[in-house]
Amino acid sequence: MCLIKKKSDSIFISVIMNCYNSEKYLHEAIDSVISQTYQNWEIIFWDNRSSDSSAEIFKSYNDERLHYLLAPEHTELGKARNLAVSHANGEWLGFLDCDDTWLKSKLHNQVGIIEKDQNLGLVYGGAKIVINGKVSSDWAKMITKNKNKKKAFMPDGYVFDNLLFNNFIYLSSAMVRRDVFYEVGKINDNYKQAEDLDLFLKISSKYRVGVFKDIVVNYRVHENNLSSYQKDLDYKESIDIISKYKKNKSAEKAIAFNQIIEVYFHLKNNRMRAGFNIFKKINKIQLLLTTNMMLSTIIKKVIN
Repeated sequence: MCLIKKKSDSIFISVIMNCYNSEKYLHEAIDSVISQTYQNWEIIFWDNRSSDSSAEIFKSYNDERLHYLLAPEHTELGKARNLAVSHANGEWLGFLDCDDTWLKSKLHNQVGIIEKDQNLGLVYGGAKIVINGKVSSDWAKMITKNKNKKKAFMPDGYVFDNLLFNNFIYLSSAMVRRDVFYEVGKINDNYKQAEDLDLFLKISSKYRVGVFKDIVVNYRVHENNLSSYQKDLDYKESIDIISKYKKNKSAEKAIAFNQIIEVYFHLKNNRMRAGFNIFKKINKIQLLLTTNMMLSTIIKKVIN
């Protein structure tokens, strides 16, 4: 394997790994960083008081670029990510959850994009979704189908308005400029499910976003991140986050859009009263505009 050697003038990346009882897939995650074709990185491993063998697994690696940090106390994930970043030395931050894995050329491909535009605040890529050990290929097929189209569903540039309607960025696929991370106020640890969206909106409201339009990460989905409670909380937090940008003319439509999705979620789960209560809150003018927008999108997809 041809590795891109560390150069004094190349971009140094801090890989942030937050761990809490993650022994099952931890070897795979760490190995996916070590095997990167781009080698100018460090791992900041924040152990959130694990009680399994996660610490032993991480410490078994003999590599000076791997830094183990034990949390003084267990905290929520958003706060833990901020604490880990406080120990980072890199110009850019790459986030890797301990059950995900990066493709070998992930860093190389994204560094190439960063080097072409030094003013980017964020860069991301595609994700292959792995569910219960099986690969869900629909997402990957959509990327393959759309990646050469002008209106690909993985936009770059000023993507703030796009993110208002749909958080299409997986954190494990993304890299964030460290100074920008602090400039926008880090991760808001008041949020438990939609803190990624909050961070991405804060960055994209000020900076251009780059994208590598192909798979860069295997993103694992399992039972403990698919609960109805978590989805419900994600909708509520997303609407709260988007509401901060009401001065943006797209935000009202985005709020209505997310509320419609939340109503559908409740109805699908036979929670009629909850769905009706959300429906009553929707701005009816925005409801009409958003419904027309959604129908137009569906019609375009059918035609194409």
